[in-house]
Parts: sequence; C-alpha cells; structure tokens
Amino acid sequence: MSFDNTIKLLKKQDDALIETIHTLDEMQPLKVDSDLWKLREAVDKILNHNDKLRDGAEMELTKIKLISPNYAYVKKGS
Repeated sequence: MSFDNTIKLLKKQDDALIETIHTLDEMQPLKVDSDLWKLREAVDKILNHNDKLRDGAEMELTKIKLISPNYAYVKKGS
C-alpha cells in the first residue's frame, strides 16, 4: 500500500491555495475588513504558518510508506 494518491492530492490542494493567494493579491488593494481579505488571511495561515504541522504530516506519511509494506507482509503471513 502506497500513499501516492494522498501525496498527489495534498500537492494539488497546496497548488490551489497558492493560486488563490496569487489571484487575491492581483485584486489589491483589498480592504482589511473585507471578506476577500479574511479569505486571503486564512489561506495564508494554512500555506505559511503551519510549518510544524506540515513537517509532522510529511513525517507521518514517510513512516507509513516505510512501514506499510512490512505490515502487509506480516498480515499475509499470519
């Protein structure tokens, strides 16, 4: 079992968020109290202010990729 599809999905989601930021930035100046500003701020927080969470998620996916082939082998052999 690999998690290639999960990794691809996360990459596509990141790409969509980056495109959202770029589009909103092209619409400047955004009013600080506007809904678009709030959207931009929320997207920015996900993309740029969750390094610890992002690193943890990458570590979990790496561990799963390393462990899952062994887990599948043990389950078949049981």
